[in-house]
Amino acid sequence: MTGTDKLLPLRKPTLYWAMRGSFHYRVDTSTGLVQDGHGLWVPAGSEVVLAPRHGAVVIPIPGLDIPGQANHRVFRFSPPWREALLHAYAVSIGHLEHQASPSDPVHSEFTRVFTRGQQPLAPPFPRSQDLVQWCSRVLDTPGTEPPPAGWHTRTLHRWMLNETGLSPQAWTRAARLARAAQQLTQGIDPAMVAVTAGYTSTSAFSRAFARHTGVSPARWVDQPAPDCDGENADPRAALARIPPGGTWARINGAHVAIWMASGRARVEVGQRVLVLEAGQGVVLPAGHPNKITFLDPGTVLLPVGYRPGASLELAAPRQATDCAPEDAELMIGSSAACYGGLPHPGIDPGYAFNKLSEPQQATDLHGDWRLLSRLASAVGEQKTSSLEQLARTASLEPARLSQVLEQHTGLRFAQWKRRIRMTRARGILLRGASPGHVARSLGYAHPSAFTRAFSAVHGRAPSGLARDGD
Repeated sequence: MTGTDKLLPLRKPTLYWAMRGSFHYRVDTSTGLVQDGHGLWVPAGSEVVLAPRHGAVVIPIPGLDIPGQANHRVFRFSPPWREALLHAYAVSIGHLEHQASPSDPVHSEFTRVFTRGQQPLAPPFPRSQDLVQWCSRVLDTPGTEPPPAGWHTRTLHRWMLNETGLSPQAWTRAARLARAAQQLTQGIDPAMVAVTAGYTSTSAFSRAFARHTGVSPARWVDQPAPDCDGENADPRAALARIPPGGTWARINGAHVAIWMASGRARVEVGQRVLVLEAGQGVVLPAGHPNKITFLDPGTVLLPVGYRPGASLELAAPRQATDCAPEDAELMIGSSAACYGGLPHPGIDPGYAFNKLSEPQQATDLHGDWRLLSRLASAVGEQKTSSLEQLARTASLEPARLSQVLEQHTGLRFAQWKRRIRMTRARGILLRGASPGHVARSLGYAHPSAFTRAFSAVHGRAPSGLARDGD
């Protein structure tokens, strides 16, 4: 592991898919390497450290569940899963009206297929800090570990049974054999693995390993990683069962670049309308109402970058920007680097935004476009609040500013400002914040006032959205 490590205490079960390249990981006390085309599934409550290799693209997909599975697992994904996994990632970002749920066809297909196959090996860790430290010492030393200081042997036995369901001896055996399985997969010599697992001979280790896993160490090394490329797996059909959706009507406080991975979409920005085909993208300028409607089932659209509204002057797009097929991985890499919450050494997070924004910097750029972007950024960052304050910032009379807003957005100032703030509020809620926290962060003195504003824009209470996103 390197200095690019990222600690992730998980609220939801999460799949980390190595779309390109590989990454090292640590899940609680277990370590390993995930190769290109494979994925690491981690249950909720685990602590995860990931270290992608240079140029790797790692896609995090929270919410994919495997019922009854309490330990992390590594799977191999076949090429037909690419668009299905990108769909699940796009939904998890929170920019779409559609939200992740167990009933989502892609989620259902993942759960159905991956529930089959290899049984979990590693036992659960206890919750008590003293026991966690004791378990860590057990894994670090091959011999017998005495109880924590001040603990009697019977106390250790009772608490381990209570918190893990296993006696100390059974937990130690299962945990050491689980780590041994990972070491064997990484190519470590079986004789060395036997010693670190606390066995006095390789034959004794082999017998214990076979009893625990059902196969010998040699057969364990030879077996492929579980995958869902079986005769009953059909991720493309699952993706096709997803009806056309899109985004809600929103106004961004920042410029946001979007790119079509598959399908088609109708994009409305202010008074302009265009259709995006697969492989095309645009930048949605800050301050302008926008809405995206998918035209095909299973359409996959990704946000691939952003800039503060005040940092760049952009016009609304007149036409889409075409991206070559070989650009696809670069666009997805930019999205993962900007929105995935993981380090991506060797990946330029600004690549996609720069490519898609260039045509919009050179066309139809007049003062009102610049003004709306700058003011949307100020509202989004809460630097100003009233029409009069914004007008002073823009060196305009309040009446003239109101006229500009209605001309280019069709909204009055209060509606425009509320739409920007509630767009931001929805994004924060979908990242797991409570409605009360969001209300305070937006400066609302009373949660009821925030609830009324949110409901007026989104047609539902923030508490309902927070529950649906869990």
